[in-house]
Amino acid sequence: MQRWVRTQRLGMVLAGCLLAGLVITPAAVAQTSASPDTPLISARGFFDYGYESFAAKQSFTAVFGQSTGSLLGGGAQVVFRNGIYVEIGASRFKKTGQRAYVYNGTSYGLGIPLTATLVPLEVTAGYRYRVSPRIVVYGGGGIGSTSYKETSQFATASENVDKRTTSYQVKAGGEYRIAEWFGVAGEFEYSRVPNILGTSGVSQAYGENNLGGTSLHIKFIVGR
Repeated sequence: MQRWVRTQRLGMVLAGCLLAGLVITPAAVAQTSASPDTPLISARGFFDYGYESFAAKQSFTAVFGQSTGSLLGGGAQVVFRNGIYVEIGASRFKKTGQRAYVYNGTSYGLGIPLTATLVPLEVTAGYRYRVSPRIVVYGGGGIGSTSYKETSQFATASENVDKRTTSYQVKAGGEYRIAEWFGVAGEFEYSRVPNILGTSGVSQAYGENNLGGTSLHIKFIVGR
């Protein structure tokens, strides 16, 4: 009997919350829409620090000792009053490890220095929703062009890698406006960069061909 009473009370609470949501939602939407003094179009620049977990985990671990790394970059955004935004950004990852080979599924370092440089150039479009005067959440996706270079001592020109391919990304994050012309954003990104890895060496042995991965970013934004 007591369990039934508690269930009934819980149902009433949930129903009340749902009714309150139906009543409050239109007002909330009105309050979070762009204010009249919001520019029709706003151009902003940003500095970007990212930390990525690469999809080619075994290949990166064999060469660099870990499958994660930092990226530094920046770019520009155009934000429209209706919430749509377009962004272009570039970043750079560079790290030195060692050449390796794989035997029976186990990698062995060769002690020969190898330097890899990854430069993604991305164009993203999406939508921004204002939660409060200072907080905006957003999401988007797009396409890019990623270059990857790999050089090492004693390697011939054919052994070094210098490739570029089309990449794809989706992003979601939130922005906090510290001041009218300055804000900070936290962002999650998933990227896919096919057709660079997997044709030779360690990545071929492990069957890994995606140079993308998942990453977390902090953006420092200048502009409204």
